[in-house]
Amino acid sequence: MADLSRYIEDGKMNRVRIANDIAAGKFTQEFLSELLQKLQKPELKANYFSHVKLERKPESEWTKEYLNLLSNAVVAENFNEEYLRYLFEVAQYVHQRGQNNPQKKTFLLVGAVVALLVCLGLLAVCVRQCGAEKDGGGDYVQETR
Repeated sequence: MADLSRYIEDGKMNRVRIANDIAAGKFTQEFLSELLQKLQKPELKANYFSHVKLERKPESEWTKEYLNLLSNAVVAENFNEEYLRYLFEVAQYVHQRGQNNPQKKTFLLVGAVVALLVCLGLLAVCVRQCGAEKDGGGDYVQETR
């Protein structure tokens, strides 16, 4: 488990590091809960702020771009427990659905292999046609006496 002191410096929360690490998928649910519990101390809770009411978007709109926007909003406009929990939820969804999806990686690998085989097949056809034109045309075959 990561060190909580990494996120609290000189009695203040490092909002950027917290938001970036949550968005990067470095937090577990347990670690987030542990950090949020520690952030309930009165001297740290004073660092929370928010200018906007949380507006949750449907999961169908949770993309990497939305995660980046939400992470920036957490740091700049809405640093509070509700937004941190929402950021964590969106980050988990995006990472599970995105690049860490083994089915997507397998699909891309199979697609690349099929594309390579098609290219090799086309190349073989071209070589065969060029060879047939040279041999059958008589222009390139000379007899020496």
